[in-house]
Amino acid sequence: MINPFQTTLIIGLGGVGSRIVEDIYKKFEAAGPSEQDRRNVAFVCLDTDEADIAKRRAAMKTGVVVKTSSDKSRTVAMIFFISAFIIFCS
Repeated sequence: MINPFQTTLIIGLGGVGSRIVEDIYKKFEAAGPSEQDRRNVAFVCLDTDEADIAKRRAAMKTGVVVKTSSDKSRTVAMIFFISAFIIFCS
């Protein structure tokens, strides 16, 4: 059997990026993914806005939503760490 989903990490940065990831997540879930597909695809949203974070956490049951610092250097370090962690755990 050919699996159409390679190991994939989808990252949204900020409000717009996180909304896009949420939309992709909803389409992915609506397609009825197999357990293998669920293991191969991960969703991460990084944002500083508490209200947006709450919306994403409510909408994305299996996605990771992270509150980041407004300090850009900390945010870049956080993205690197989360990406490495997810890849390592795959």
